[in-house]
Amino acid sequence: MHIDIAAGAKGVPPHAALVWWTDFQDGAGDHPHIPTQRRRVLSRDHARIVMEDRVPLLLFREQVTARVLANRVEFEGTNTYSTFTGTYVFEPRGSDGTRVRLIADVHLKRAIRLADRLVAPMVRALLKADLRSHVRHMEDALSGPA
Repeated sequence: MHIDIAAGAKGVPPHAALVWWTDFQDGAGDHPHIPTQRRRVLSRDHARIVMEDRVPLLLFREQVTARVLANRVEFEGTNTYSTFTGTYVFEPRGSDGTRVRLIADVHLKRAIRLADRLVAPMVRALLKADLRSHVRHMEDALSGPA
């Protein structure tokens, strides 16, 4: 399934958004609403990182390879339910913000592929909520007090 969604970060310039987004750290919980999620950085070089996220209580595991470029992050990976490729693009939004756009192709694993049409709206909704959550967290961290 193809995903193309976006969210705006007011008060955050695109370069600052990209730097914040790509501050991949060992042990970090990337999703504050999932307290048991933890990240392990498996390898890192100048512009490429391989990391694994686990959520033991949900029996969820995801491995992602990300490449950080001038205004975007390209990624590919696999998790408990799917394989995927995509890009996060950080575009100027007006004079004081960033539009974070997620463009991805998600391929469900065989066991749930038969339910693709039923699952697709849920996958889109989860990714949209996840993107908005990250953008709000980034705004709080970078835009300072109102």
